[in-house]
Amino acid sequence: MLDGISSGFRGRGRRMVREALELAVKIHSRHKRDGGEPYIVHPYRAALILEREFKVKDAEIIAAALLHDVLEMSRLSGKSLERRFGKRVASMVRLVTKPRRRDSLGWEDRYYSRIRRCGGGAQLVKFADRLDNMRDLRNAPKSKQRRYLRATKERFLPWMRGADILFYKKLKKEIMKLE
Repeated sequence: MLDGISSGFRGRGRRMVREALELAVKIHSRHKRDGGEPYIVHPYRAALILEREFKVKDAEIIAAALLHDVLEMSRLSGKSLERRFGKRVASMVRLVTKPRRRDSLGWEDRYYSRIRRCGGGAQLVKFADRLDNMRDLRNAPKSKQRRYLRATKERFLPWMRGADILFYKKLKKEIMKLE
């Protein structure tokens, strides 16, 4: 699996991507996607989307893509992630991690606004996450498909149109396949 994703990196960057993948594999070892496949395929595909489709050559962004769900799906702390991968990777992962408490009104608006404001790598990770989830949406229950499709059209399309036209076009294509 590693050769497919980090072949373009050398030295420290290659080690970081390898360690991020190893940690993600460990954390997601018991998790499954809606279609029953191992969860690790999702962060792996998100990283591949960035590296192959969008030509991202920044090892920290690729590492953050691999790790983007680890805080949400484990007891791992942001501090331990920072010690292991550095401030930038930990910051990107924290930014794309949904809050544990989602009971207050407007949490989603605050969450997405935070990512939009920071821009850069965290935004790219979130875009790749959403694009991969859209490509895999056929495996989700119908109620989740409808909810996810609506949120993508209302929230992500306008955001991506202004931020990255290539992501916008790819996401629009996935929406058209599902409608």
